[in-house]
Amino acid sequence: MGMGMGTMMGTRMRMRSMMRRPRTGRAITNVVHAGIVIAAALVAAAWTGARADAAPADAIAKFANVAHSADSADSASIADITAADQAVRPQAWLPIGLHGGDFGPPPVAVTLTPSPTATASPNLTGTATNDAPTSTPTTAATPTATPRSGYSEPLTDRPSLDDLKTGYSAARWYETMLEILRRRYPTGHHIVTQLDDSKGKATLWTSGRTGTFDDLVRSMELAVHEMNHQLGFQEGFIPTIGKKHFYEVRADLRVTVDVVPTYARSEIAQFITGPLENQYKSTYLTGQSGTQGFFNLLDEFNAYTHSMFTGYGLHDLFPPNQRVSHRDGLVTMMLYVELYLRQARTKHPADYAALRADPAVRDLVKLLWDRANFILDETEDIRGLALNAAAVEAEMRKAELWGEVERYVAP
Repeated sequence: MGMGMGTMMGTRMRMRSMMRRPRTGRAITNVVHAGIVIAAALVAAAWTGARADAAPADAIAKFANVAHSADSADSASIADITAADQAVRPQAWLPIGLHGGDFGPPPVAVTLTPSPTATASPNLTGTATNDAPTSTPTTAATPTATPRSGYSEPLTDRPSLDDLKTGYSAARWYETMLEILRRRYPTGHHIVTQLDDSKGKATLWTSGRTGTFDDLVRSMELAVHEMNHQLGFQEGFIPTIGKKHFYEVRADLRVTVDVVPTYARSEIAQFITGPLENQYKSTYLTGQSGTQGFFNLLDEFNAYTHSMFTGYGLHDLFPPNQRVSHRDGLVTMMLYVELYLRQARTKHPADYAALRADPAVRDLVKLLWDRANFILDETEDIRGLALNAAAVEAEMRKAELWGEVERYVAP
């Protein structure tokens, strides 16, 4: 991908604020022991691109007055944004609840300080449809070959971490985490270190699971994923008062695009049936999270791609009988993008036209799509990075759905 895709961000104003995102259904299992334990928790927050009716009208009106009267980030009152948000969503849940396997504690309530309210926008209510899935998937589905873009980027050769493991000190877990990322996923290192109050936010997402080197390694994918969301908030939402969305794609490639209102992604839940239904449906397509639109869906898509790259860099450190759901999450987000674009094209032509009208958004989708397929190809034979991804991946790779992305990104 050329550097002309989207608006490439350099150094932007740093405004100290912490954000926790509507977050992931995650699963991890020890194959030797029966059962899949799923960590799934939802932060009740509607983000940029969500419909205005996702929050109480008085809070939205207050936020709208702040956002629409501002000529620049400096002219808006962050205190007003915070106050509006506190009137809507005072709490979130820390998204780790893996019981068993010594992975972590159950969810703990935490307070948001601050996070954005839904961006005020025209209320384009989604139209209910009775569309059926493209076809009936089967549990024995096998992904078919799909076109490749030629995208590539350097991957870690997994240099030894023996020195870090042998000399591990829990008191220096943060420094160790940064060095692991530097060696194994430099873009993850960039995400973590570019975030204001980096250690404080890493402390939140590692959730005390830093007592041993192995504990730290198991917590790192979640930290990278969530801190990527927070970096997007820091670099995009705050400086522009919700008018732009920021995506950290690689350490050398950051993209910012203008936000336009789009329909609630909960509409595509009707297509997620049978073997396509996994833990991600309830996390991302229902409740407050389901009210969010296309730009937040792309944000999750990008975050799960970072999860997969992190897993690629660290999987050799996992116990041999352990499997995680990184591939499941990524192919699920890709399927959601396809279904969202199809629903927009067929049921929300105004939304689809607005998204198609911005070449930067089309370029971003192509970039995220190509990068995701690159890491899926590179990890195809790493069984430990998937649980039950086959049926969803097979559906995602069907020509009629794959074609929705090709149609959308075409000039």
